[in-house]
Amino acid sequence: SKQLSLPSKLFLPESLELYSFDYDGRFDGLDGNLKIIASYDSIMCGVCSVNRLIAWRDMIEFVESTDDVSLLFIFSPKIEDSEEVLDLIKENPVDYPIFYDVNNNFAHSNDLPRGLFICLLDRNDSIIFSGNPFFGDTWDQYKNIISNYRLQ
Repeated sequence: SKQLSLPSKLFLPESLELYSFDYDGRFDGLDGNLKIIASYDSIMCGVCSVNRLIAWRDMIEFVESTDDVSLLFIFSPKIEDSEEVLDLIKENPVDYPIFYDVNNNFAHSNDLPRGLFICLLDRNDSIIFSGNPFFGDTWDQYKNIISNYRLQ
């Protein structure tokens, strides 16, 4: 099996477009908080990826119960899926920043693996955990790491 190599830090390219119709907060970048970032790129079904936002409800409730965890989504759909993906985001608004990354610059700039990539960043934007919270006990691991981090 191949070892996954991840960058030590992530950054948001300026080319990302904030595309969330229900997000009423200001987005000041990734400073200050722990962050959960979910990135869906063009090898994923774009429509399926947006529809998965419903599955994030438990995680969103947990994030809302804390003062120091931010959550953001990045979608990089196939060009032919773009309009439908943007329409779905508009029809199913969430109160979290959703970025539209037409050229998949986030994944390319950070040298991330293709497909779905979900990770937890510390306050310095370093990756402290990655994994799909929808499988196994991964979401419990996210919560434990966040709880332990908050105690520091």
